Amino acid sequence: ATTAFSEPPSWPGLDLALPLPAASRFGEVTRDNILQAAEAMGVPRGIAIRELARLTGRLSAAGPAVLARIEDENAGMPERAKAHFGGELRLLRTIVNVVVADMVRQVA
Repeated sequence: ATTAFSEPPSWPGLDLALPLPAASRFGEVTRDNILQAAEAMGVPRGIAIRELARLTGRLSAAGPAVLARIEDENAGMPERAKAHFGGELRLLRTIVNVVVADMVRQVA
C-alpha cells in the first residue's frame, strides 16, 4: 500500500494480477493493450471502446464522490475516533487522486 506514496511512485512497476497483451505491469497498460485484450476475448472493437470510455468516465466521477461521502460520515464521528481516520483518508486520497487518476489517463 505504501508504494503509491514513494517518490517516484513505484506502483506503476508492480505486476498486474492478469497480464494484458504487451503489458504485464500497471505502468505498461495502455488503451491499445485493453482493446487488444478485448479483441482476444471476442469483444467487438466498438463495444470495447464504448465500455472503456464509460468505465473511465464513471471511475473519474466515482472516486471523488466516495471520498466526499466518507469525509461526511467521518465528520459525525466522535473526536476520539477521528484521530484514526487521517491515515485511512490519506490512503484513499492517494488511491483516487494518484493511482486511479493515472490509470484513467493512461487508458482514456
